Amino acid sequence: RGDHKSPSVCCCDQSRPNLCKMYRFASAVGTCVCLLVILSTKTSDALPMRFSADDHGEIRSVYGSEDKTSALVQGEVVVAVKTRNKEKIEAILQSVSDPSSMQYGKHLSLKEICLLSEPLERHRQAVYDWAKLHSAVRIDETACKDFVVIKFPEALRFRALESAHLIAHAVDFIDSSSKDLLRSHSSTTDASRIRSREFEPAVRRAALSATDAEQLLESKPVGPWYPPCLKTSATPACLRRLHNVSATAAAGADTSQAVALFGPQYFRPSDLAAFEDKFALPAATIRVLNDNDPKIAGNEASLDTQYITALGAGAETWFLHYNCTTEACRPFLGWVLQVANLTRPPLVQSVSVGTTEWEYVEAMGEAFVARINHEFAKLGARGVTLLFASGDRASQAHAGRFWINFPAASPFVAAVGGVWLGALGGGPLETDPDTTGGFANSPTHAQPPHQRAAVERYLAVAAASGAKRPDVFNASLRAVPDLVSMSDAYIIIQGGSPTFIGGTSAACPVVAGPLSLINGGL
Repeated sequence: RGDHKSPSVCCCDQSRPNLCKMYRFASAVGTCVCLLVILSTKTSDALPMRFSADDHGEIRSVYGSEDKTSALVQGEVVVAVKTRNKEKIEAILQSVSDPSSMQYGKHLSLKEICLLSEPLERHRQAVYDWAKLHSAVRIDETACKDFVVIKFPEALRFRALESAHLIAHAVDFIDSSSKDLLRSHSSTTDASRIRSREFEPAVRRAALSATDAEQLLESKPVGPWYPPCLKTSATPACLRRLHNVSATAAAGADTSQAVALFGPQYFRPSDLAAFEDKFALPAATIRVLNDNDPKIAGNEASLDTQYITALGAGAETWFLHYNCTTEACRPFLGWVLQVANLTRPPLVQSVSVGTTEWEYVEAMGEAFVARINHEFAKLGARGVTLLFASGDRASQAHAGRFWINFPAASPFVAAVGGVWLGALGGGPLETDPDTTGGFANSPTHAQPPHQRAAVERYLAVAAASGAKRPDVFNASLRAVPDLVSMSDAYIIIQGGSPTFIGGTSAACPVVAGPLSLINGGL
């Protein structure tokens, strides 16, 4: 209900109280949404020696140099060997995520995933024979043996790729070229945007003319409840009130969470400490996987680390960093391979970068995108919840259609959009006009079963209001976003000083933090 006494009340099956550990959100249209998240259960980490997974997600060397690598390096050739049981694994994901299923919460271990998905031996052998034929100096493979990283002498690498047709029957994709793809979904007051945007409400109101303000006030509909403190800024305490979050992670609870950053985005521990001091938050310790350079801290990394620890207070928090934004280093692939190779990956992960669906599919190919989606599904079947910011580019027109962003378009992740208090900063709570939303266009991004009823209701309400349904979107495919949070008027500490920031990048870690607390409460 949209009243102040019960801002986000949803109905759960009280006869099965263990199934009521669901995140409750007040939606932007004044109704309630219960999100069925992929909640974690503890699984055994004891793996036979033949599995190479460990606490660093390292890839096992099977030929050549014995030292290990934990990240993809530009110039290497990555081969996705065909896996088995894709449909079965995706069906398992649905069943372990559905509270009405007898398999609800019975997530698979890494060992179980590998036993299901490990490629046929003849396919692996074909890849190894091809690599050695072209003088490979090193061959690494993942725990499930379904990705092979090959290092050739540079002079022979392109010759090897020219003969890739020899293993086409055994692989989903091989390598790629070079083009910058990833964009951050956060914006600061001085950032270049599609439309001008000021994130400090007081400054935004002062900049409006009296006529503009009068017209905005006259057109204001009634919106859902929100705490009055949001009119000033989206502080941690105010966001916790908005989402009815009162707990912190219990000692010993399985509440791991992470933010994944790409390219020159690092965080400064001193900024995090100053943020915690300013908003009276408990001190957080962040585990760094790969690297962090505090001297060149970025606003995206500062935003993500400060707000996931604020809303998911007490949870074990990881900072995952990948120096990759181009096709050449295959954005998202290095992250997916490393996280999938961990015996105990962070159970909730927030990612605030992406690119237009058509651009990613065009650059990387349908086969690449389909395989990345399947890797998301495998992580989900293990109890890992992946959240992606839906983006801040509003409707994106291309080739006569409107497009959403990838990876938010994947049917195996949760896409997080934004709401704000309007151009006046005084409410009501409504859809942020910059938030990217709509429907996928790639057939790779099918509509997941849990969305169907919601999409049908959405279309029915739109039709009843007289809205014209355009021909440029396909409502039978994946819809985004799944959830929303505030995407405006955030304060971060950057370089020792407070600054305003916003976007779906801000909303995404705010949703991720409470999901970690829910995991710990099960």
